[in-house]
Amino acid sequence: ILDDADPLWQQLQMLLDDHQKLKQRADRNFRQFSKMDQKFHTLLQAANPNQFIHQFYEIISFVFHYHYQWDKDDEKERNIVAIDEHIDIISKMLLKDFIGATLSLEKHLNTAKQSLANNAFYQH
Repeated sequence: ILDDADPLWQQLQMLLDDHQKLKQRADRNFRQFSKMDQKFHTLLQAANPNQFIHQFYEIISFVFHYHYQWDKDDEKERNIVAIDEHIDIISKMLLKDFIGATLSLEKHLNTAKQSLANNAFYQH
């Protein structure tokens, strides 16, 4: 658990603000989510640095956002769901509800797994 004075708390609050702003304009700017997703996961990683996990995430992020042949038909909906899930996780973290944040993070990971599975059979 981070000390209350740790600057990561302020960065987390700014990230929450950025997510909320993106959500307000998600109908037209939903493609900006990939950058927001990277910031989110990078900040989580910074709180508990692990070089292996960091490098692994970089690979996952590249595949997930830039290489994988996603069905673009529901891209906006997928991104809006992910934005909402990030907001939920960050809000719980800022409240120091770590059990709730962990459960929300597990939900987010399950959503990502389901998105990958749903798109595994996408024919482009």
